[in-house]
Amino acid sequence: MKKRSQHRSRMEFLKVELPKHENVLPKERVIKVN
Repeated sequence: MKKRSQHRSRMEFLKVELPKHENVLPKERVIKVN
């Protein structure tokens, strides 16, 4: 359960945090996505 919850939270983190960093560091966002 914990592993699944961490994975889901990780995907949510990408969806939520990436847009925030996108405005600050677009290049970093691309690196993190890749």
